[in-house]
This record gives sequence, structure tokens and C-alpha cells, in this order.
Amino acid sequence: MAEIGCGPGQIGAFVRSWGRRVVGVDLSPQMARRAQVRLDGACVADMRSLPFASDAVGGVLAFYAVIHLRRAELGAALREFSRVLRPGGHVLFSAHEGTDDVELDEFLQEPVPFAATLFELDELVAATTAAGLEVTLAQRRAPYETEGKTVRLYVGARKPDTGGGGPIATTPRG
Repeated sequence: MAEIGCGPGQIGAFVRSWGRRVVGVDLSPQMARRAQVRLDGACVADMRSLPFASDAVGGVLAFYAVIHLRRAELGAALREFSRVLRPGGHVLFSAHEGTDDVELDEFLQEPVPFAATLFELDELVAATTAAGLEVTLAQRRAPYETEGKTVRLYVGARKPDTGGGGPIATTPRG
């Protein structure tokens, strides 16, 4: 599995604890280094040009990574997720709901430039379908008390099977 926009690898580490092999990908060399100790590997790369062969990855996980793309770049990233997924492979990604582009000079009380794109669920579903993936989940959730006030969006999808092969395992190994 590839965790795109892995940051320090906390999400991938959770998935890895279920017996899955997880390789992190992040645009930040510092984050990739931090993820390297939690995951089976990590590299620096852009989600619009992943360092994996076509049809090579069993799953793609991208929690709040696509928010760092401009709206016009979403399709390219989702097409890239589809390219690297094996037939029958799954993708799960999340975003924050809205229509705005957010730009800040400070984030989490630190002086750092931060830009995010807020998406509508229908927009994410349409882009996922246009990338050649079959949407299996499209869900909203209210923020938890400890989170910022935006609604969270989750999209799950599957790359269509090209024939052959058996069912995809959906239960954790262990």
C-alpha cells in the first residue's frame, strides 16, 4: 500500500499494524525521513507523478493530502492514483468540505505558509469517476470536538478488474 502525503507516517503505521506493507510518499524530505522509521519505506515525490510502476500498488491511502492541490490539479492526482493501482486495487482519500481556497502565513501557531483547497463531495466523486475509478464510498462526517470546524469528506474507490484473479481480501491479516 502507498500512503500519499504521509507526513510523519502515523496513518500508515496504523495500517501497518494490521499486517500490511506500507510505503509512504511525501513532498517534504523531512516528513519522508520521519515516516521512514514508522513504515516499510518512504520517499520524496509529488502525488501527481508517483515513483511506482503502472498497476503495481494494491492500495492507495491519502488522508487530507489532496487539499494541498489546486482544484485544477485534482484530476491529475487521481489519474495518477489510478495508474499505479493494480486492477481490483482500492483507494481511500479524504478532504475538507467547502468551496474556498485557504491561504495562511501561520498554521498550528507556527509561522509557516499553508495553502489548502476545500472540496465538495460531488466534485470529488466526479473527479474520481473521471479518473477511471469506481466509487464505492462517498461520505461526510461532522468534525470531532477536538478538530477544526470543517466537515470531513471521504471517498473510497476501486480500480476496475481487467478479468482473472479472485476476490480482493478486505479483512486484516494478522
